[in-house]
Amino acid sequence: AANKPRKHVGSADPYSLVQIHSACSQLFVSLIATRTPESKQSAFMGANRVLDRVTQAVNEDSERCSVLVNYVNHVFDNSPETNEPLFTVITAQWVEALKEMDELDDVKGEHKLHVQYAWFWFECIIKSMTLSQFDTTKGQPHTTADLEEKFIKDFERATDFLVSQLFRHRSGFGLQALKRMNASLALFFCDLFSLLDKEKVIYLINVYLDRLDVRTDSVLLDFKMTFMNIIFDHEHLVEICGTSLPKIGASDSVMHRIRDAFPLPAALIDFVEQHLEFKESTGRLRVVD
Repeated sequence: AANKPRKHVGSADPYSLVQIHSACSQLFVSLIATRTPESKQSAFMGANRVLDRVTQAVNEDSERCSVLVNYVNHVFDNSPETNEPLFTVITAQWVEALKEMDELDDVKGEHKLHVQYAWFWFECIIKSMTLSQFDTTKGQPHTTADLEEKFIKDFERATDFLVSQLFRHRSGFGLQALKRMNASLALFFCDLFSLLDKEKVIYLINVYLDRLDVRTDSVLLDFKMTFMNIIFDHEHLVEICGTSLPKIGASDSVMHRIRDAFPLPAALIDFVEQHLEFKESTGRLRVVD
């Protein structure tokens, strides 16, 4: 069933599609939430095709198409109702799409849209999580600890797949598309700080930092530094990092306790230490700047 609207997207007039894209996107989101695994996969690709056709038709000089931004802000919601919040459904399906892209090694075909429009799915996930903070029909929190844990595990896998694409900056997606995705991922983590326990968000940030081994690649170092700059430019950085010194016993390792108490600054210290010996002097200077 999901294949029919997906096929029509390819032949639709792009300017007409701009006019009806909200209805099309809502349809594909509904299919992602309610259909069989195979149909969900087709619906996810169909949704990305809509995003791409609309972006091309609008043709703005902007990293994010304003028409799609308005859709997320004013139209997208958590319908239809499912057994779990929509953000967990979208994340799980996105992971499957990224996994298929990785298995097929398809970075030039339509699978590249899974990365190209990462920013859009980040925005949808954030809005869905925000709406799920309270189930207004019951007056109780709709997002349980189990669902949060499922989301963290799924997004850890998504981060793995997304980081793996950064290593392909010399082929496939193109450098600019990967720069946009990398920055969007950092902004997404910043948004998560207001929705999840900070320890869980810092865990995902460390997944990114651990997976992206720059070695001697200056482009990968630039990705990592851009990511860190965005994270540490967060408006509530002081509250996130914490201000209370831990109690340290006589037998405790001082540095170990401080790292446990301030995991985000500790990640920054580790980043600087790891890259002080970078082969290019310009890279070393940027690290300590």
